[in-house]
Amino acid sequence: MHPASGTALYNVFATWCGPCREETPMLAAASRRLIAHGVHVVGIDQGESPAAVRAFAYRFGLSYPILIDDDNSTNALLGARVIPETVLVRNGVVSEIYVGPLSGQGLAKLVGMR
Repeated sequence: MHPASGTALYNVFATWCGPCREETPMLAAASRRLIAHGVHVVGIDQGESPAAVRAFAYRFGLSYPILIDDDNSTNALLGARVIPETVLVRNGVVSEIYVGPLSGQGLAKLVGMR
């Protein structure tokens, strides 16, 4: 997906974050449904080692891409100050920001699905 087109859900997290680990199974399951509705999920880890991120992705069966934010530039680009934080981007424009762990119901509301 080109960043300026379509819809993407960026989930900013860290593998050590308890609330992040709580929401991850729901995100893993939802990502498969969301892609069918044109919503691409992307994880953004906050500066951890590739090995830690791979182990986390394997543990939770994540099929969506995960980027590692080595220099914490996410804070400046997406305004992510607290994790987990989920940012919905539609056609290159931030349209919603959700701070804290998402529930399935919260995710559906965020992306406009019922």
